[in-house]
Amino acid sequence: MQSKICLFRLFTLGINPGGLVTEDIDFNWYDMAPPYILARLHAEQTFFQYCHNKGLPGVALCVANTYGPEDYQPTPHGKMLWDVARGKVRFIIDAVAPTVDIRDVAKAALLAELHGKIGERYIIANEFISNRDFYSAAAAECGNKPVHVIPRSLAYGIA
Repeated sequence: MQSKICLFRLFTLGINPGGLVTEDIDFNWYDMAPPYILARLHAEQTFFQYCHNKGLPGVALCVANTYGPEDYQPTPHGKMLWDVARGKVRFIIDAVAPTVDIRDVAKAALLAELHGKIGERYIIANEFISNRDFYSAAAAECGNKPVHVIPRSLAYGIA
């Protein structure tokens, strides 16, 4: 059995006005996407084209923001979570984000290698959660007050 090559990324999915996002939705927000996202889209396209040209088995994993124990680096979003939990950050922007436990990502990557269909993409995510709920839970876990939520329009104005 030949191992599969996995590409990890999330933001190359399309936007579905109906709300439900699937692996089958074409990337349909090219005109709104910032350069970073377009670079990720190009990377996915290049990855699949290279696999196709070289006869390599490739699958793409669309991975949400990962969180989990022992995030010692930490990742930028993991650091934010730690800082909020310890009371070092008191203000956050009103937004939502997809999340997933890093242990679930590891299991999904193994399953994709064993059972994934070549050329397919798989969403690896738990749920969208608001910054208010997510960071307030982290603060409460460490005995700190909930964070203050700043509307995005105000945050953009300040920036």
